[in-house]
Amino acid sequence: MAEEQIQTPETPAAESAGKEIQQEKKEERKFSRDEVNKMIATEKAKTKNETIAEYERLAKMSESERVKEKMAQRVKERDEERKAFEAEKKAFELEKMKTQTEKELINRALPSEFASFLVTDNAESTKKNLDTFDKMFRTAIENAVTNKLRGNNPPMTSTTKVDNKTSAFNQKSWNKNK
Repeated sequence: MAEEQIQTPETPAAESAGKEIQQEKKEERKFSRDEVNKMIATEKAKTKNETIAEYERLAKMSESERVKEKMAQRVKERDEERKAFEAEKKAFELEKMKTQTEKELINRALPSEFASFLVTDNAESTKKNLDTFDKMFRTAIENAVTNKLRGNNPPMTSTTKVDNKTSAFNQKSWNKNK
């Protein structure tokens, strides 16, 4: 049995995406060693010039001006470190809150996967979200179970006609089984 190759026509979007990838490959430039060495030398020279300019600027300053600048630089670095620490602390507290919420969901016999949807910045609103979710989830389950247990009743009609020849429970078969 010979296998047939089925080719699907490409959509214009797929064709344009393919062309873009090909263009990116064409635009990718390869550098020779000389070009790379030249770029590295340029960056080294730039860094060296910036460093020399900074030293010359500091040399022109008086001792008190240099001390003030170093203090300002330290204050700036400390502020940046403080901001980074605060961001890390906030992320840690949020993760801790999520873990506590997961534990509470498990204690309440609820799916712990919903914890990330319920967590907020503070404990009070997270607790409020958890309580609201608990009520809504239990109500939804109760309604679903009630609907399933209720089942589907057949539609009631006032007149039901049965074909005596095709019905499994026609008068003749009923009388035979008696």
